[in-house]
Amino acid sequence: MSQFAVGGPLINLFETVNGVNQNVSASQITLKVFGDAELPTGYTEPKIYDYIASDSYSTFSSFDGVPLVNFVVSLGIPAGTPNGGDANVGANRLSETSWFADPSKFALSYEYLKDSSNWSTPTFVYAESNDPTQLWSQWTLNPNGGDAAITSGTQAGQQGVGSLLLNNIPISATVGGVTWHRISVYDKTVANWQSAPLKSFNVYTTSDGNGQFYFQDGKLAVDGGAVFSVSSEASGVSSTLNLLVGAGAFIDPELLQAFAKPGADFATSGTAPSAPVAGSLSGQEFTAEAGQDSMLTPSASAKVNNLAFAWTGQDLSASTSTSDWVKYYTNKVSAEHTVKVTWSLFSGKNHGTNGSIETIADIDGKWLTDLARITPGKYNVNMIEYEMVNGVPVQFAQVSSTLVLLVGGSGPTPGPTPGPTP
Repeated sequence: MSQFAVGGPLINLFETVNGVNQNVSASQITLKVFGDAELPTGYTEPKIYDYIASDSYSTFSSFDGVPLVNFVVSLGIPAGTPNGGDANVGANRLSETSWFADPSKFALSYEYLKDSSNWSTPTFVYAESNDPTQLWSQWTLNPNGGDAAITSGTQAGQQGVGSLLLNNIPISATVGGVTWHRISVYDKTVANWQSAPLKSFNVYTTSDGNGQFYFQDGKLAVDGGAVFSVSSEASGVSSTLNLLVGAGAFIDPELLQAFAKPGADFATSGTAPSAPVAGSLSGQEFTAEAGQDSMLTPSASAKVNNLAFAWTGQDLSASTSTSDWVKYYTNKVSAEHTVKVTWSLFSGKNHGTNGSIETIADIDGKWLTDLARITPGKYNVNMIEYEMVNGVPVQFAQVSSTLVLLVGGSGPTPGPTPGPTP
């Protein structure tokens, strides 16, 4: 868990190769058992900073004369892994973002302690239904509660997708004073949502006495699986609070949406998925055509013109072990998304007919098309991933790498659609 400041899991289930964390098989895991009279070695007691105890938390009846700071709240999950130096594998995808809080559903509130036993009236942050970009703004919290306002002099969406900023967060004016804050998340599509938080995060800050709060472990804390970003500074007026961490969502996943903006916003950046795999199909049994020995620049020659297409993990013909490829980013898609495979003439000099076929991925993102009858010829074959959002097809990644496919001969008439692989 990245939430541990010191120590971590007692049994490592991964190894680092070329700077990349990879899963290990059961045969590679070593267990060492110590007797009652033995002193364990190789063990670091984990520490996590999710609570700061205080005999007297700072309270605020008003904001007059109170130092005010801000939190940047991060609401995006990064995706992908580097390729470990394998030329047949797609490059680093870490700079992309897979999932964001969905502005059509997500809302949060902020509260502070007014006195020893009462919280302030919540201030709510959410986007109006006609402008989802509002969520990704700078917000000024209202000490009296109610709806927050976009900070004067800023524009809606100014923070960029996946981030919002909360201004007017009070902290103690006393050195070492601890302030207890509460941030809650909601689904604003349900009735009476403002009285039904889905989850609350307790946040603790420690003042440096100069209008700033400390960033060090033990002086800044949050629970619920969230974490603050590490800073090299001792203190400051702003820190980033991550409610979605690594590959984990510590809020209800129903509040998340893949790629908050449709189509080209995401599809024109990042790494292309690997090329589709061409092969024959008998019932549910897929057999890849020989020669598809690269995820990025494969080629194949098929003697029959009834072919199916599948995700990278089905390429059992590859000279490179497919099990090595699927450790990285391939052409697996999000659960139950649509995959469209298209074939187009390799060049204007080639004979043939352009075409396409679609299928629905399974819950794990694996996919397999039905047989398609393809006119003999030489083709470029690609796949794209999309989903219907409010009746509009939204592309979720770039067009894939290209399979160069030579199709010849003939075959039986294609049968019924087999559906995605189990």
